Amino acid sequence: MRKQTILIVDDAPENIELLNHILSNEYRIKVALNGKKALEIAANAADLPDLILLDVMLPDMDGYEVCQQLKTSDLTRKIPVIFVSALSEPADESRGLGLGAVDYLSKPVIAPIVRARVKTHLILHDQNRALEEKVRERTAELALTQDVTIIGFATLAEFRNQETGSHIMRTSNMCASWHST
Repeated sequence: MRKQTILIVDDAPENIELLNHILSNEYRIKVALNGKKALEIAANAADLPDLILLDVMLPDMDGYEVCQQLKTSDLTRKIPVIFVSALSEPADESRGLGLGAVDYLSKPVIAPIVRARVKTHLILHDQNRALEEKVRERTAELALTQDVTIIGFATLAEFRNQETGSHIMRTSNMCASWHST
C-alpha cells in the first residue's frame, strides 16, 4: 500500500524538520519553503499531495493566498489544507477556515494532536473520494438503465406501430445529443 503524501509549507526549516519528524514514519513528505513553490508542487497532476500543512506567514505570498489559489483550481481544490501557524487569534483561524481549510493548528504544535488531525482528515478525504467514485458508478448505471428502458419501450411500440417506434428512437437520440453538448 502506498504511503499518503503530505506537503509541508513553511519558511522556517526548524518547523519543517519538526513536522517531518512527527509524520515521516507514516507518510511520504514533500516540502516547500514558500507559497509559489507550494502551488507548483501541489499542481503536479502526476503526484498530487493527499494533504497540505500550510503556514500563514510566508515570504512571497501568505498562506491565505496560497489556500485561496489551491481552492480555485480544479486540480487542487479537493486537497485538504490544514493551517499550522503562530497566528492564534480566532479571527486568523476563522479566516483560514473561511478560505476552505479543513483545520487550523496553532504553533508550537503538539505531536499527538498533529498526528490525530492529519489522520482524521486523510480518512475523511479518502471517504469522500470513495463516495464520489460510487456516485459516478451509480450515475453511469442509471444512464445505462434509462437507455435500455427507452430502447425497450421503443421496441415494444414498434411492434404495435413502426412509425411510433421510430419516432421514439429519434426523440431519444435527439435528447442524448442535446444532453452531451
